[in-house]
Amino acid sequence: MTGPSRLRVWAIVALCFWALGLTFASRSSVGVLMPIWEVDLGWSRGLSSTGSSLVLVIMGLISPIAGDIIDRVGPRHVFAGGLVFMGGAIVASSQISREWEFLLLFGVIGGVGHGAISLPLVTAMMAQLLRRHSGLATGFALSGSTAGQLPVLTLLALLVVGLGWRGAYLSFGLGLLALIPLAWLLLKGVGREPRERADGDADAATFVARLGILMRNRTFVLLSCSFVLCGFTTAGVFDVHFVPYAVSCGFALVDSTAAHGAHGAGNMIGLILFGWLSDRLHRARLLAAMYAARALLFVLLLNTTGSLTLLFVFTVAFGILNFATLAPIASLIASHVGIRIMGLSMGLIFGAHSIGAALGAIFGGYFYDLTARYEGVWLISLGLALVAAAFALMVREEPDENRPRMGVPLPAPA
Repeated sequence: MTGPSRLRVWAIVALCFWALGLTFASRSSVGVLMPIWEVDLGWSRGLSSTGSSLVLVIMGLISPIAGDIIDRVGPRHVFAGGLVFMGGAIVASSQISREWEFLLLFGVIGGVGHGAISLPLVTAMMAQLLRRHSGLATGFALSGSTAGQLPVLTLLALLVVGLGWRGAYLSFGLGLLALIPLAWLLLKGVGREPRERADGDADAATFVARLGILMRNRTFVLLSCSFVLCGFTTAGVFDVHFVPYAVSCGFALVDSTAAHGAHGAGNMIGLILFGWLSDRLHRARLLAAMYAARALLFVLLLNTTGSLTLLFVFTVAFGILNFATLAPIASLIASHVGIRIMGLSMGLIFGAHSIGAALGAIFGGYFYDLTARYEGVWLISLGLALVAAAFALMVREEPDENRPRMGVPLPAPA
């Protein structure tokens, strides 16, 4: 059975790009609106931050479930459903006035939508869509997440100025809801091609049995371990503690924040570049090299004091090596675990990344409280990035001709 046409494939890539752009902008909107909510609603920044944290918790819980549904029925229902939850939550949040409404609507209901339309699950969907040479298409699709940090978030700020925060939220929510019919049309039949059956087929297995398959798979375990450490060094210590560290080094808050924003530009470059490279190079070695290069960048960070140029060089380079790890990881999961269990695989790996990120954020804060310095945090992160590289090198690469296709039985655990 032939797959979707090339035009349809790139239409789906565009859909993912814009959906992720709006999704990431919605999640990041709390930082933009926090000072406004303080005045308009009398909310503390602690409350606003709690809503953002609640989104991350719900995302971590929902992603494996959403990934399992993608494996069983394809991404159409998950993607469209995520847009319903997220768009509906943002529209409803435009009318909130009480604290519990914000936590329930934005945090819980919105978190379900964020968990359904996350980077790993979009990666799994692209792998179902394109078995060969999916890295470049995946890179373009995922780069929408960076658009959420750059022009789309800028658009949100302009809407806040022109329409007020309620009007801006209403516009964003309607924009997400408008993508639902397009997603329903474009994703029809994706991931539901006729498949051969075999004893132990992952489609027929229970959820617990599918978890057992993954826990016995050497490649999945190694990549999950590496991604815990990846989360620690990126979403954990970097995202949470970079700006405070830069300020402690004497940089102005505006300059420190701008440098962190430049990290988003690096993300977009890295997603496309390493998506393209993952189609052409030894994927395990490529992933290990990315982790090792990230470790070396922490040495640069420790020597940026007094040089704003070096600070920006670090953030852009770090961004290039951040989100981009998803491309080789997704490709390795597809070939070593199998397409038919990839949604659950990526959902669980995303959960591992979230655990690492939470540990990194907490560790960085407690370490600074004990020492009043951040240098030790970056040195420990350097070491953990090298351990992640070692985990990646332990993954056994397979020749391209041995990689599983859609409809081929799930391989035995590697």
